[in-house]
Amino acid sequence: MLNKVIKSLVVTTMFLSISIPVFADTWYSSSLTLPRTGSMTTTVRKATANTQQTKVTNNAYSVYGRIDTSTGVALSSYGEHRAWESDIITQNTGTAVGDSIEAEFKTGPYNYRTTTATIAWRP
Repeated sequence: MLNKVIKSLVVTTMFLSISIPVFADTWYSSSLTLPRTGSMTTTVRKATANTQQTKVTNNAYSVYGRIDTSTGVALSSYGEHRAWESDIITQNTGTAVGDSIEAEFKTGPYNYRTTTATIAWRP
């Protein structure tokens, strides 16, 4: 009986040690059209580390991304995602694992056109 319990604990521990890094590498993405002015925020998620990443693809114009608290307070400065590049920007936010955060994306200050892009972030 004790051997079955120990075997079960070992299997569970191995499963969790393998699956946790996979969950931490999850990218959340969406294809959308950003407005000419203003910004758009993502769904609030739990931080998985003290750094987050943003990525923008399929964009004809530069798009800027940053990480905010769930109440909209900026945790990082805007990073530029250049047009037609697949830049991944790492944001040093100093968040603790489990903090509620969101990503915010906007078009450039001199770009008065709507921008369609695929935005992504890794909390």
